[in-house]
Amino acid sequence: MEPTHNPNQIREMKTIKLGIVALSCALLAACLSAQKPASAEVAVGQAGGLVVGTYDSRAIAVAYVASDAFREKMRKLYAELAEAKKKGDEELVASLEALGPAMQAEIHKQGFGTAPVGNILAGMEQQLSEIASTAAVDLIVSKWTLDYQSESARFVDVTSFLVAEFEPSKKTLKTIKELRRRSPVPASDLENH
Repeated sequence: MEPTHNPNQIREMKTIKLGIVALSCALLAACLSAQKPASAEVAVGQAGGLVVGTYDSRAIAVAYVASDAFREKMRKLYAELAEAKKKGDEELVASLEALGPAMQAEIHKQGFGTAPVGNILAGMEQQLSEIASTAAVDLIVSKWTLDYQSESARFVDVTSFLVAEFEPSKKTLKTIKELRRRSPVPASDLENH
């Protein structure tokens, strides 16, 4: 049975996607104009258009959750929770205890669905720039945000470059490989998990 969405949800999803695409294009335009405008236009035209780097956001979420960075973040949150309990700060305790299930729900949607991973990639601007340079792409976006692509559009999968930033174990890489063979779980199916 195919999940149904009400018209407001569909409109909201389209608006969000359009906003992401518009923001990406604006950022790209700003980057190109910040360089040498005339040569940038020639370079794009000669190359036959933009080369877009895409990634499977599920792989990024899985690599992140298995990373030392995530473990350190969780360690700090647990320490903060223990300190709040010790001080009797009930408001902070309640806030931190609510954060756990909220984080779990978000990670679940990112790891099995197509939820954006901007919170994971935040602060990785330098690495993203280096990956773009290495992969010779002009723009990096989640493959799930592409609503249309022309036949002449050029795409490069940069998932493995992004995953490598989290220094995954062989076990994590195997999990990611298996995950990428499957279709994402629809967001509506992930709501109650």
